[in-house]
Amino acid sequence: MRWGRGADRATRDAAGVGRGERVLASVASQTQALVATDQALYLGTDRHPWWEIERANWNPPLLVVTDRTGQQQEFTIDADSALPAVVHAQIDASVVAQHRLDLGDDRWVTAVARRGTDGVVFWHLGFEPGTDGDDPAVRLAAADALAVLRESLGV
Repeated sequence: MRWGRGADRATRDAAGVGRGERVLASVASQTQALVATDQALYLGTDRHPWWEIERANWNPPLLVVTDRTGQQQEFTIDADSALPAVVHAQIDASVVAQHRLDLGDDRWVTAVARRGTDGVVFWHLGFEPGTDGDDPAVRLAAADALAVLRESLGV
């Protein structure tokens, strides 16, 4: 594992780390390099801005990364690696707000605001089990609840 500017050039180049991005941690898994920068997580050559990552679960030696579409990727890395802690911190740092919204009739949605590296705030709605996110009436109720939340937060 390497930290900051100490990350070797080969690892940065192999992952395709962009100019101006600061490497926070890197590690080689059994299949590819994983690089955490101040702006994104590189899984091999795939770049994932922090706001696109829903969560990361660390159960040594397995790191499971889930994006906002629900797609999961698993990586086996050394148990003493600092990468999982850095990933967790960067994901948390991208969250501006998170609220559970009552849509009535025992229907709920979680609204999460995440800040991109350019400062733009992105909202993601996660419909809870038993709440049909494909139902137009539910989507309208969620949009209305989100509008009220956004106004109250000024975001």
